[in-house]
Amino acid sequence: MVVMATFLLGTVARASIIDNGGAGYSETGAGWGTWQGEGEYGSNFRYASSAGNTATWAFSGLANGIYDVYGTWPGSASRTAAAPYSFSDSLASTAVNQKVAPASDFTAGGSAFQKLGSVHVVDGTFDVTLNSVATLQVIADAMALEAVDAYIIDDGDPGFSKTGTWGKAGASYYVNDGGAAASASWNFTGLANETYAIYATWPEQGNRSTEAPYTFSDGVLPTTVNQRNAPNGGYVSAGVSFQEIGVVTVADGNFTVTLTDDTSTNALTFVMANAMALKVVSTASTNSYENWAQHQGLSGAETNRTADIENGGLGDGMNNLVEYALGGNPSVDDAAAVLPKTAVVTTGGTNWFYHIHNQRTDDASLTYTVQLSTNLVSGTWQTNDVEKVGESGAVNNFKSVTNRTDAGSKEFMRLRIGQN
Repeated sequence: MVVMATFLLGTVARASIIDNGGAGYSETGAGWGTWQGEGEYGSNFRYASSAGNTATWAFSGLANGIYDVYGTWPGSASRTAAAPYSFSDSLASTAVNQKVAPASDFTAGGSAFQKLGSVHVVDGTFDVTLNSVATLQVIADAMALEAVDAYIIDDGDPGFSKTGTWGKAGASYYVNDGGAAASASWNFTGLANETYAIYATWPEQGNRSTEAPYTFSDGVLPTTVNQRNAPNGGYVSAGVSFQEIGVVTVADGNFTVTLTDDTSTNALTFVMANAMALKVVSTASTNSYENWAQHQGLSGAETNRTADIENGGLGDGMNNLVEYALGGNPSVDDAAAVLPKTAVVTTGGTNWFYHIHNQRTDDASLTYTVQLSTNLVSGTWQTNDVEKVGESGAVNNFKSVTNRTDAGSKEFMRLRIGQN
């Protein structure tokens, strides 16, 4: 029996399935055979055990948007441990172990489907291709697409990788004791070139790290997260709460998040690697203070520009306006990563004191002024001896601005941020 199914939520198609032999399924090569009775989707499946054969599932008539991609197969020891699936729309290829049954990430028709990735469909079509291998069987059964509101990579999904020594506790990986060589990465591919909120989740507990260090590609500033606190629920998927830890504008369809162990050697400071999510946000979500505060999940008095809510209300030394202006997260103690950097450099016999700060490029109402004072008692600040010497190009609506002054004058330097 040939099966092609579409599941509906209201009047919007949420999932589509193409079974082997159904509309949209095609093959090349003479090496395919048919078998049944192993718990497959529908009434049979196709198999090949020689190289040079392909099976393709061509989805069409899709609403443009984000989809999770799933496959199913009956697992058996006679199958390959690396069935090679490739995809259209720049989604990275993946190899699947068909010796074991698929993980039950999605179910339909009594069959479990395993997630193979997520993709943004832009022209109503999407293709999956499975190539056979020279030895052992590859199985072509059914493929499914499910419309979702975000890209999510869990710690067992394609796109997740780790190096070094990680333990496993429940559904999460963990590392501790300052394991500098340990890292976990979530590599998103097949993305639309949009602006995304970056979300993380973790299982909170009293023995977690208070400074789990996340770094990012695409020029996004690093941040740290207190994993002893539960994610704040800025995004929720399947009942799991996520917390926003950054914003990125993707330009080439790819984005990577990396988590490493923290610097503590305390055996009771575990860094937890679980799932990451990217959710499209509008430009308006990031280019005004009010929209930014709402997007960050602030409410009531938390939205005040002078509020500083991190560390149980003790703050991190940056109020909300400073967080907004410098690219910080108002719920995370990220002062060390976000506040201006300084250095003394000797050039031509002069000791120059350099001051480097982040600056928004998408909100003209903000003002950034670097000032000098000869002492901290008089309260007199001026800009006469401040020299702007450069700025970087804009990345994700931020640029880096460099100023300097002659260090021999023994002055104090500060950055004043205002909003008109």
